[in-house]
Amino acid sequence: MINSSETFKTYSKYYNIYIGTKTKDLEFYKSLTEKNRKIVEIGCGTGRILKFFLKNDYHITGIDISHEMLELCKIDLVNFISSGKLLLFNHDFSVSSFNELFDTALITFFTFNYVKNPVSFLKNVYDSLNNKAIIIIDLYYPHVFLNKEIEDKWLIKELKDNQRIITLKEKRRMENNIEHRIQIFSEDNVEETVRSERIYYSPHEIKKYLSNAGFINIRYSLTHNKDNFVDNIEEIDIKVGNYVVTAEKPGCVQVELKE
Repeated sequence: MINSSETFKTYSKYYNIYIGTKTKDLEFYKSLTEKNRKIVEIGCGTGRILKFFLKNDYHITGIDISHEMLELCKIDLVNFISSGKLLLFNHDFSVSSFNELFDTALITFFTFNYVKNPVSFLKNVYDSLNNKAIIIIDLYYPHVFLNKEIEDKWLIKELKDNQRIITLKEKRRMENNIEHRIQIFSEDNVEETVRSERIYYSPHEIKKYLSNAGFINIRYSLTHNKDNFVDNIEEIDIKVGNYVVTAEKPGCVQVELKE
């Protein structure tokens, strides 16, 4: 297995320009949250989604396993940290639960597909939530499944922002349910290679893992639209590179005392 820490250390240098102007998920996450609830983004990276919530006057906590990603996030969002609207932590839910409880957990932009022990991860997230809290997971659907012709073929594209131009050369292949991806970032005649592995979790698998962790009311959406959730989907229904799952932590069970 590839060392995730090393992957994210290198990836952090290119992450902001790689995700570019991705915005379709932002209003979607906002539509599923309320300002008076305690919100955490797990896998916050350099803060793309955090910044959106903060600019909409939310208080939010960001958690990531990558120290390098969090350092970039701190630099960009320092004013929100100073004002107390943003808290950032380095923590791995695969290892343990967090020392605070939240009402909404956002597991964004395929963070879960890097998780190698989904049972422990989800149980630790569950233990970090208040009763009746919700979890929202954006899950990756492999590009190779959508277009078999690209498997193990090099694809090249140019990434731009106001200050940088980067050439990205990448290829991916599937081995069972794991996508092996190689990305070569070229900037100013310097190349760096990032190797990553993402695990594909099918709709049936994620439902099993969420149920085993204790979650209920598991629902799916094939789009970033809060009105399109259904109780079940099949893999054949997925026509784009992701699908979304929500679930709920049960409330307290009322025990009827007999005299």
